[in-house]
Amino acid sequence: MSVDVDATPPPPQSTDFAFFPTELWVPFCEASLVHARMAGLDVRYGASGQLETRDGASYGLLTIARKCAELDRDDWDDALATYFEQIASVVDNDEFGTDVLRVRLFPAGVVPAAAIEQPQWREFAPNVLAALVATLPGALRTLNPSDITRLGLSEDEAWDLAWANVVDEPTDRFETETSGAATLHSFFGSSFFIASKAGRLEQLVSSIGPVGPNGALVAIPRRHSLAVHVIEDLSVVDA
Repeated sequence: MSVDVDATPPPPQSTDFAFFPTELWVPFCEASLVHARMAGLDVRYGASGQLETRDGASYGLLTIARKCAELDRDDWDDALATYFEQIASVVDNDEFGTDVLRVRLFPAGVVPAAAIEQPQWREFAPNVLAALVATLPGALRTLNPSDITRLGLSEDEAWDLAWANVVDEPTDRFETETSGAATLHSFFGSSFFIASKAGRLEQLVSSIGPVGPNGALVAIPRRHSLAVHVIEDLSVVDA
């Protein structure tokens, strides 16, 4: 089976993929695109480290990139073929249900401007977008409108379920430290959705205390961590 490779080069390597050998980034992206298409996925290059479909879904490459980084380049083909065939089998059979829905946060700069017009994307905060995703075996896939319809959900119902599933994501470590007069609560975990817990701070009350009318100052260094300072007084300037 022959598959055309896009003449357009893949996006530059982002910091999320800093572990991957720079000189192999383009060959890895090209090989990923080829194997995804050979598996029957109608995709093209999206944001850095993502392949996207024309109807708005996208597939992240972080998991398979970590695996390929540990393999000899000659072994990439088998790993990539297995990875994308597994994803395609789930997509083709419409196997996933509401239990795999999650909300993932993205810097607005890595997402096409038109994305916010789609029901699977929402503005979370200035320069931060939230996306409805499905946690498929070994991969994350951004939903498209037809996925929401197939699941028999309204747009709001899909978002509510995804946020509820984020709340249930385990946190591996919790720390409290002081910075001047400010108290900073930090959450860490292997889950891709620790940062997404910023969307449901009321569910973290047992760790950070109640969030009053002044709100909270939130930092999202990366998807695996979240830092929160509950604003109670001028100690916020030390946070």
